[in-house]
Amino acid sequence: MADRLPDELIKEIISPVLYVSDEKFADTSNDSVFLRFDLSTSALLLVCKRWLRVATPLLYEVVVIRSKGQAQALSQVLASNKLLGTFVKKLRIEGGYGVPTGKIISASPNITDLYISLAVYSNDTVSGLCRTLASTSPLRLVLHEAVHDRLDNTNTRQLTKVLCECISTVWKRLEVFQTPYDYSGSLHHYTSGGKVIARERAITLALTKCPSLRIVRYVGRIRMVPDSMKELGKIPHLEAIQINAPHDAFSSYFKEMLEREPRLVQLVQFVGIPPPTPTGVEITSAIPRTDYIPMASAPPDVRNQIWTLILSFAVSDHCYDREIDSPDISLLRRRALDTIRKIVMVSKTFNNLATPLIYAHIVIYSGSALTSLAAQLMKNRSHGSYIKSLCLALPIIDYLDDEVAESRINDEVAEVLARTPNLARIYDYPCWALPASVTLSWNAFETLAEVAGSSLLSFKGVRIESIGVDDASFNVFTGFKKLHSLEWRSLILLRVTPSETPLDCLSSLQSLTLHRYHDSFLKGLSALSLPSLTHVAAELEMGFSRTLHFFERHGSKLRTIELSAVSDAFPVFDLCPNLHTYTSTSTSSLPEPSFFHCTTVHNSLIKIVITAFRYERESKISPDRRDMWSTFFQGLDLGSFPAIRELQVLACVWPKHERNVAKNIWIPLAEEMKKKSNISLVDEQGRAWKSRLR
Repeated sequence: MADRLPDELIKEIISPVLYVSDEKFADTSNDSVFLRFDLSTSALLLVCKRWLRVATPLLYEVVVIRSKGQAQALSQVLASNKLLGTFVKKLRIEGGYGVPTGKIISASPNITDLYISLAVYSNDTVSGLCRTLASTSPLRLVLHEAVHDRLDNTNTRQLTKVLCECISTVWKRLEVFQTPYDYSGSLHHYTSGGKVIARERAITLALTKCPSLRIVRYVGRIRMVPDSMKELGKIPHLEAIQINAPHDAFSSYFKEMLEREPRLVQLVQFVGIPPPTPTGVEITSAIPRTDYIPMASAPPDVRNQIWTLILSFAVSDHCYDREIDSPDISLLRRRALDTIRKIVMVSKTFNNLATPLIYAHIVIYSGSALTSLAAQLMKNRSHGSYIKSLCLALPIIDYLDDEVAESRINDEVAEVLARTPNLARIYDYPCWALPASVTLSWNAFETLAEVAGSSLLSFKGVRIESIGVDDASFNVFTGFKKLHSLEWRSLILLRVTPSETPLDCLSSLQSLTLHRYHDSFLKGLSALSLPSLTHVAAELEMGFSRTLHFFERHGSKLRTIELSAVSDAFPVFDLCPNLHTYTSTSTSSLPEPSFFHCTTVHNSLIKIVITAFRYERESKISPDRRDMWSTFFQGLDLGSFPAIRELQVLACVWPKHERNVAKNIWIPLAEEMKKKSNISLVDEQGRAWKSRLR
C-alpha cells in the first residue's frame, strides 16, 4: 500500500523528521545545538527512490555547516547538481571554512535567512565567505559571537568589514537583524583591548544606513539600555526592537532607562511575554449551594474511592510512589502544602480520605521535620500504618559537630520505624545527606524486621551500629520476606548458624550493595540460596577467602556487578559466567588491563563501564593522565569476550567544536577500538563518537 501513497502524503510523513525549527536555526548558544551523535536524518533518502525525490528538497531547505569537511563536500555536490542549490532557503555557517563556503553561497541563489559566526579562529579562513557575501541578498541576518572570550584577529576584522559593507549598501532586502550583544552585565565584550566593542559599533553604524531594516532582535538578558540601541532607535523606518527573553530577565534599571527614551518605548517589544490581565473586568461566580452533595446517590464506598483518586492527584501521591531523585527535591519543596491543609479542612470526609495519602510517602529534609513526624506518630499511632516509604534527605548541617543532635535524630528515626508496619522503602538522599548519615541500633533493626519485615522491599542509606553489640544473629534477616534491594553498612559481628536460618531466607533479594561490612555477613549470605539475586555492588578487598566463597556460591546468578578495588588475580569473570555488565567504580585509579581476562570464553558480557577520573572530564587532561589512558587501552585485550559491544568511560568527553577534534584523546582510541574489536567507546550519556567529514 505504501507505494500507492501520493508524494504529498509522503512529504507530510517525512517532514517532521527533517524539519529544523527557526528557533533552533537562529540559536546563538556557545555550544552548537546541532551537535549530535545519532543517525543522520539524511538516511531517510536511502529508503527508496520516491523518498529520495520527495525528501531531497526538504533536506536542503535548511543547511548547517559545522566543519571544513562538510563545506568541501557540500560545495562539490552543489557544483555537480545545480538544482540542489535552489532548494537552500536557510544557510547557517558556524565558521569560516575557506573557499568552499563561497562556492556554496554562489550556488544557492534563494537564501532568505543567513547565519554568520564571528567566533572564527586565526587558523581558519574567511576568504570564500567574504568574496561571495555580496552576491546573496538575505531577508534576515543572524550574527553569532562567542559567549566567552570573544575573538579578535585578521579573520574577524576582515569578515566584519565585509558584513558592514553588505548591510549598509549591498543587501537591499535585509529586514531583520539578530544581534549577539545581549548586555548581560558581563565584561566579555570588552576583551581584546576594546576592539570587539569597536566591532559592535561598526555593525550598529552599518545598520543605521540599511534602507530596508525593519526589525532588530535581542535574544539575551538585558540589564541596561546600550548606546547602540539608542542609535538604532533613531532609524526612521525601523518598526520594532524585539527582546526575546523571560519576563524576569528585565531589570528595573533597564525599564527606568527605557522610559527616558520615548522613541525606544514605542519600538521595544518584549516578545513571548503574555499580555497583562485586562483591568476593570469583574469576574463573577455563582453563589455555591450549601445543600449540594456531589455523588450523593452513589454508595458511600464508591464515593470514597472516587474522592480518594481525586485527592491523590492533589497531594501528588503518584509522584512519590518510588525512590525520589534530584529533580524531585525541588518538586517536593514546591509541594502545595497550603492546598493540602485546605483539603483536610473541607470536611471530616476529606480529612479521613486525605490523611492516608499525605502520610503514604514521607520525605524528611530537616531535623525539625523528623521531630514533628515522630511526635505525630506518638500522638496518632494509627497514622504510622499509612507510611509506605521514608526518604531521609537530612542536610549535613543537622549532623555537623553535634553528637547530641545526631543521637536525637537516630533515636527519632528508630521511633518512627517502630510504628510503620506497612513500610515498603527506607532510603537516604545522598546529595543532601552524609553517606549513611542515619544510624540504627541493632535493637532498632530487629524491631524493624519484626514490625515491617513482611512489607519492606528496599533498605538503603542506613548504617547499623556495631559498637556494644554482644549477640547479633544473622537469623534476623528471616523476617524480611519481600526484601528485594539491600544496602548493608555495618561492621557488626553476626552469629551465623545455618541450622537456624532457612535456606530460602532473603529469597526475594535481587540487588545487594556492600559498603563497610564484617566477614560474617558474607558468610551468612553464602549459606543461603538467594535465587533472585542478579546485581551486586561492593567495595571489596578481594583477598578475603569469604569473598571468593560468596562469588563461587552466587556468581552464576549475577547479571550486573559494580566493584571498586579489585585484584587482577581475582577471577570475577570465571566465577560469573552469565554476567552481562561489569562496572569498575573506583574514581581514582584505573583497573589493570590484565584484570579483563577469562580462562574460558565468556559469551555473556556485553558492556564494561570505567568510572576512573570521571570528575576530571571537564578539565584539560594532563600529559600524565593521557599516558595512563593510552597505556590502559594498549594493554586492554577483550578477546575473551566475543559478545561485548560497548566500553563506557565516564571520563570521556567528545569535542563540541571542529578545532578541538585534533586535540581530543578519545577519538583515536575510539576509532582504533572500533576497527580492532568492533567495540564502541561511549561517554557518560552512552554516546559513541560519530566520525565527521574532515
